[in-house]
Amino acid sequence: TMQYDLGEAYEKNNNAEEALSAYLQVCRWNASFRHVSEKVSTLKAAVDKRHDQQEIRERKDRVSYL
Repeated sequence: TMQYDLGEAYEKNNNAEEALSAYLQVCRWNASFRHVSEKVSTLKAAVDKRHDQQEIRERKDRVSYL
């Protein structure tokens, strides 16, 4: 489908969040389409990891006066 192709394009351009969104739409339509459920699992983990790393960086930028 076009959504799957769009997800692949986003993934190749290192845009994991947009790729995940496109793949989730495909997954709702047909979860067994071209192993899309595996891609969703992999990208969810990558997006979660990226968010965790951002959160850590933001905490390091704070100054504590205690």
